[in-house]
Amino acid sequence: MERGYDPKGHPIMPGSDHAAGYNPDGTEDSWVKGQDEWLHKNGLINPDGSPTQKEKDMEAQSENDDFGEDIPDEPDPE
Repeated sequence: MERGYDPKGHPIMPGSDHAAGYNPDGTEDSWVKGQDEWLHKNGLINPDGSPTQKEKDMEAQSENDDFGEDIPDEPDPE
């Protein structure tokens, strides 16, 4: 099964009339646009969409976090 493309060239999933995150005319849907605006307003992305140093630092910090250490081990149910 081949994928189609919306007017701006975004791939369309089979059975859909538009690409995920976009309206049928190829423009960003309001939820996606709101997310991009929030990221920009909070200094996490540059105008070109690339991550800022702040975003890179936050990402590096989260990679070093071990949130699993707070979760107790569960016995194997077998």
